[in-house]
Amino acid sequence: MKTLFIPAFLVIQLLSANCYAQNSSDFQIPDESAVYPGGMVAFYQYLFENLIYPISARQNNIEGTVYVSFVVGAEGLIESRSLRIVSGLSKDCDEEVIRVLNLNKANWLPAKKGGRAIKQLFTVPVQFKLDPNVNGELNLKPLKPINTIVNKSSDKDAGWSLFADTKIENKIGRIQAGDSVTVIGWAPWQYRIRTKDEEGYVRHTAIFITPELKPHHDYLLTESGNWQALIDRTDSIRKAEIKNRWAPIVSRFKANNSERLGQKKRDSLALQGYPMSYLHISKSKDRIVVGECVTISIFFYVHQLNKIRLQFTELGDQIRLWEKTNLKKEDCWFKNSVVSEIESEEKKLSDQTYYAYKLFSAAYCPTKAMTLAFEPMSLKIARISLTHPDSIDKLITYQTKRTQIVVDPIPEKSKISNLDFYHPVGEWIIKDTASATSISAGDSIVYSFTLYSRGLIYPLPSIELAKSGIQSSLLDEVHVDTIINEIYYAQKKYTYSITFEQPGVYDLGKLFQYHYLNSKTKRVETIQGKSKIKVVPSNQVIKKKIKKLATPVFNRVIAFDVSRSMLLEDYIPNRLGAIKRGFANFFDNYPNCDIGLIAFGGNAKWVNNDGACYSKQRINSFNYHSVERGTAIGDAIHLALKSMRTNPNEKKKIVVIGDGDNTAGYFSLAFASELAKKKNVAIYTIGVGHTGLVKFGQDLSGKLRMVDNSFSDEDFKKLSLTTGGKYYWAEDTAAITKILQEIF
Repeated sequence: MKTLFIPAFLVIQLLSANCYAQNSSDFQIPDESAVYPGGMVAFYQYLFENLIYPISARQNNIEGTVYVSFVVGAEGLIESRSLRIVSGLSKDCDEEVIRVLNLNKANWLPAKKGGRAIKQLFTVPVQFKLDPNVNGELNLKPLKPINTIVNKSSDKDAGWSLFADTKIENKIGRIQAGDSVTVIGWAPWQYRIRTKDEEGYVRHTAIFITPELKPHHDYLLTESGNWQALIDRTDSIRKAEIKNRWAPIVSRFKANNSERLGQKKRDSLALQGYPMSYLHISKSKDRIVVGECVTISIFFYVHQLNKIRLQFTELGDQIRLWEKTNLKKEDCWFKNSVVSEIESEEKKLSDQTYYAYKLFSAAYCPTKAMTLAFEPMSLKIARISLTHPDSIDKLITYQTKRTQIVVDPIPEKSKISNLDFYHPVGEWIIKDTASATSISAGDSIVYSFTLYSRGLIYPLPSIELAKSGIQSSLLDEVHVDTIINEIYYAQKKYTYSITFEQPGVYDLGKLFQYHYLNSKTKRVETIQGKSKIKVVPSNQVIKKKIKKLATPVFNRVIAFDVSRSMLLEDYIPNRLGAIKRGFANFFDNYPNCDIGLIAFGGNAKWVNNDGACYSKQRINSFNYHSVERGTAIGDAIHLALKSMRTNPNEKKKIVVIGDGDNTAGYFSLAFASELAKKKNVAIYTIGVGHTGLVKFGQDLSGKLRMVDNSFSDEDFKKLSLTTGGKYYWAEDTAAITKILQEIF
């Protein structure tokens, strides 16, 4: 790849392109790194606004990078005693970095290990750079010292700022009208001056022009105008950036002859129709049927001739905002292909070469006919300064266009399997194997079949291989899916143990059949296995009772939230701790062993499935921590529903306890509630949380740290209302216990 102006390889989880976290033997490797308020862009902005280039370093032309390490404690503050120069530049520069970091009292979000706040060691670079040099024309032009005074500013009381650099960014002091100064040089549109205490740059209008300075001033204005022509290319880039397209630059330069001018115009016009960088949302299909999957991807494209230096900033937060506000759709099975590494891929578009950066990709498989629409989404990209390569000039906003996919109903004559609102559509193949093809009656084999599909197969239930003369049990069920080249692929494998009681030929492939709509041929097709087993008579037929896999079977389930927000401390000791205590008190007095527990965060899992009764000790011993980020309430309900069996004498109930919206997983709450209604299951919900400022740990001084919490219970209320359950809000541990006693 040629030199690009956006990183060719970038990992979303990095705190900054110029920052890395270390973990020595004294530190644990965190699951989640500490985060500065506003991200590392805000951290470096703090350094930029507060660092002062030491006079001694500037006088001796010292520039370079100071590497400093520090510890962010479990309380979220930089520990002053941990500040250490790893690689220094000069005594004054090193001391300046330590001074500024000592002043920083911002509350970081601390690093986490197993859900617990821990300390983390960071090493960051801090760069000191003298006057920038653009095209060799921004260097200081020295002058024989000339004494003068400072002019009045437009605000007579404000004075003029004194800067350390010609870009007029790094303030080092102020001068007031009437102050005596000595002019010692100039750069375009500014003078370099010396006061009794300081030396730096001021705007050329700040200086009173004495007769001795007049010839130099006239020359400054003339040469500054000439220099302006040399930076017109930069101006054209800025205009191109605003329009998201390349702006012609030929009119800003004088050509030696008409032929050269004509060639420049032709070159510029050849590029005008192509944007230099843009944000694009793509779709794998324009039109699908119910149950068929479409892949949506978002790319950031950069033209190979782009001259704007760009860099992703706060990318993870921006993508999460897309997912929350626009990319999460109701009435769809949803598979998000997490993009953890942003890497460029060269693509040819309209004979032009672009570098494409995939930011998001997901498969959507609608459960009803509709128009699947994606409104415009915005992305902020940092433009890196042309004269200060390590600083951000501004943030540019790019936007996708609105896109939509039409979802048609399945043709009325198509007789396909309909399983819990799931319509099998796609391109399917099957592969089945048996550990033996010829055995004696009374013996067992291991039989497995695997479905491969360009389409959704996750909702397929396990198959009960029911046939006279055999005993079977499900040993394992594994589902894997992914998105490759904008196509959604899925695989599901079932493994059984089968014992044959009687001789004969058993066609296992006919024990199950699925009718699905082939999305390519548009025809209904049947899928089944091919394995046949020959069972011969045995001298001693022994019925072997198969020990079945411990599969949860509960008609009463409690699903509770273990996501990160459950560690907020508006309950004692925190939300999750209050729930555990409520469970312990409830189960101490509950006489039966018929309630299953599901923990959910970004995914949903059974807490236990061994059928044993609960006790206070057992409740406290369970591992509640979610493996993935988010709150998958829909997945938790679906997992609970899969465990329930038909029993007319027992009312089926699910209790959901938590504090947030459904932000992760395959299933929307609308789909989960419809499925529960169909199975005649009532869902009771218990809200845990408060709105506004909520306690979350303490700082080093012992002062409570507060975070702003946006608890919402609207989804919980709707979920209970539509399934015949009831919504509760629990104010403390005792309330949780009392509510559970009322429900069960």
